[in-house]
Amino acid sequence: MVYLKIKAGDLLIVEHLVDEQPDRILRELCECLVTQSGINVSLPTMHRAVQRLELTI
Repeated sequence: MVYLKIKAGDLLIVEHLVDEQPDRILRELCECLVTQSGINVSLPTMHRAVQRLELTI
């Protein structure tokens, strides 16, 4: 499986996913991101993205 980095524009998608359903776990966020944007990221990458956005999940 090939994992990609989350770019600045993709952070908006992550933020929207968390706003939409705040109780999503990291794995669910990864699955939603690949479904909505085709970007496949690892759990640690998603964790860093959520931290960068200063969100809590």
